[in-house]
Amino acid sequence: MRKILILASLFILVLSFGVSAEKFAFDLEKLDFVGGLTYNNFALEATIDGKEDKDDTEEEKKLKDELANGIGFYAGLRYPLQENIALGVGLDRAASSGSISIKDGSIEMDQSILGPYAEAVYQVNEFIDVSAALAYYQYVNNIKTTVLTDVDELEVKGNGIGFLVGGSYEYPLQDGFALKGSVGYRMATIDLKEETADDKTEDISAEKRKIDLSGFRVSAGISYSF
Repeated sequence: MRKILILASLFILVLSFGVSAEKFAFDLEKLDFVGGLTYNNFALEATIDGKEDKDDTEEEKKLKDELANGIGFYAGLRYPLQENIALGVGLDRAASSGSISIKDGSIEMDQSILGPYAEAVYQVNEFIDVSAALAYYQYVNNIKTTVLTDVDELEVKGNGIGFLVGGSYEYPLQDGFALKGSVGYRMATIDLKEETADDKTEDISAEKRKIDLSGFRVSAGISYSF
């Protein structure tokens, strides 16, 4: 929560340098809403105490292949400071899932990252912009292992700072709406903090386990100018 407040405070602070309170109130109509669906891939490289974890079994490698791609969404607001510069805040989510068969059972896994972001946007021309964003992600991974009638469930949580860079193309429609497509790259390394099994939560932060969720991000959505 503290880091979320810091991101929001930074955006408000920067905004205050470029726009007086009176002008901001008058120019609220300049706010733009952006949002859409994303297709993401993930590096999924794990490290323990700074060393790469290369001890995956064949089953784990198959599961990792299924988890390497997934769907997400983003939604946010942008406010122009100058003719070709804007600031924005929003929410970004990406998730993937997979399952494999093992002897007498299966392993199912669902992982996701969700977090707020603050961004700076440069408008190259009427249709194209480039942006860079700082995000704070919460990570959740639910693992379900079934062997015959025995079911074990494990939840792993963590968090980490991420960066989003990319560019987008916007095609105006009418009444303030526009179609928006973008291509970008997410840099995000998650620190794993806790595991929960059998309703017992264990602090694993001392193990310095990390997972790399960096990858490319392609989106399609809409924008709306108020």
